[in-house]
Amino acid sequence: MVFLLNGFPMYSMTMDDFFIFYNTYNSVFSNIHIYNNLDESVDSLLFLGSKNPILPIYNKNYVGSNYDIDLKMTELNTDDKTVLETNTALNLYTSNRERVSERTFLIELFS
Repeated sequence: MVFLLNGFPMYSMTMDDFFIFYNTYNSVFSNIHIYNNLDESVDSLLFLGSKNPILPIYNKNYVGSNYDIDLKMTELNTDDKTVLETNTALNLYTSNRERVSERTFLIELFS
């Protein structure tokens, strides 16, 4: 079984960035479980992805799975089209981009 644990730094991303990240991740791993980071000083999420079904660990940090998320069509982040790398840099220096807080993220994604 192949799986990957990857972090998503919400503090420097927008909701549009999240969906680019999620769709790229989901294009490789069809089974995804999402957890809050244990370090509460940082707004970030951890994604556990696998090509095969995996059982989630239900604890206070469990947020949901790919079955809970309504898809939003976006481009994918690839080696020759590094959308997230560009957007992250712009987000740090552009005041009109709304960054994702954990509360905003969870309300928008799972409601």
